[in-house]
Amino acid sequence: MTELKESEGVDYVTRSGNDNLDFVKDVEGLSRLETTAWHEVDETHSRLGEIRARMAGFENVPLIDADGKQWGDCQAVIADEYDRQGRRIPDRPRFYYVTSLPIVPEKSDSVAAVRRYYRDRWSVENQGFWVLTKRWNLDMLAGRNYNAIRARLNFVLQLYNAENCCVWKHPGLYDEEMHRLRRPAAGDRLGKPCVMLYTPDGKVGAFQANEYAKLLGTAAKEMGRAQGVAEGKAQAKAEAEAKIKAELKTSIYKALGEGKNIGDILNDL
Repeated sequence: MTELKESEGVDYVTRSGNDNLDFVKDVEGLSRLETTAWHEVDETHSRLGEIRARMAGFENVPLIDADGKQWGDCQAVIADEYDRQGRRIPDRPRFYYVTSLPIVPEKSDSVAAVRRYYRDRWSVENQGFWVLTKRWNLDMLAGRNYNAIRARLNFVLQLYNAENCCVWKHPGLYDEEMHRLRRPAAGDRLGKPCVMLYTPDGKVGAFQANEYAKLLGTAAKEMGRAQGVAEGKAQAKAEAEAKIKAELKTSIYKALGEGKNIGDILNDL
């Protein structure tokens, strides 16, 4: 995950599942410090009901694997679960969360957000899986050919992603959003064929055909203008040099006609 963060800039929130990791031992040691700030946040769980989580956050905790290789630093959050009367909930372990997101250990909201992000993964996983299987029948194979199965999977996932993008962009009721869906705003990419451009420095852009044509026209004009300026400068330089040469030649002939020697002429020039 640290490589994903470094290469793609994607942040992560996960949970440590092995209490023998050095990471867990490091965090346990930090949690015993008197300077550690603890926060209590009330939560509602579908199975546990109304509970209270006691949490603490830590910055710049080193990540070291079993071979001793260090993978950089991360932020950590630990959490213990209690009932609303302050009694520890039985059979519930201490939770260790690892994240690349910045946190402020002194602020309750900053620390609690990491645990909330991790808990929210269930709604994403459960809802997404249900929609893909019940609405799009993703678990039903389109055939026995590998390419056919792969093509259908890709197509369904793209449709699912496009539908979610549309819902996020137009969150209102269908009757309220219909006029916007019928006449997309300028620059809308959803459902329209577009030209994808990749730059040498790793950037990508999506352009509609008319935008791409306009882009090419603008680029051609700019290149032509730059070329014209360069040619104008070169021509002016050549004309200046020719003028200087002509003046030098005239001056030399004139001096020779007046009987001056070469040394005097060069000194005058």
